[in-house]
Amino acid sequence: MIPDSAQKNASRGTVIAVGPGAVRHGRRVPLDCRVGDAVVFPPHLGAQVTVDGEEFTLMTEDHVMAVEETAGADAVTEEERTP
Repeated sequence: MIPDSAQKNASRGTVIAVGPGAVRHGRRVPLDCRVGDAVVFPPHLGAQVTVDGEEFTLMTEDHVMAVEETAGADAVTEEERTP
C-alpha cells in the first residue's frame, strides 16, 4: 500500500524495456518488473531522455514504488524483455 500523500505526488508509467538485472555479491539478480507493467515511481526521479521526439524516464527497479498492473508472464518474450 502507498500512503495517500505519496500517491498524490507519484508518477506513473509503463515499462517498455528492462535490462538483465543487477549484479549483487557476484550473482545476477533477476528483475521483478516486466515489459508492459504499469508502475508507480517518485516524481523527478531518474534520467529524462528524448528519443525521436518521445520522452522516456530511465531508472533502476529499486526506485519503483509499486506495480499497479502486471503484464503477465506470457505478455512478452525474453528477447522483448532484454534490449
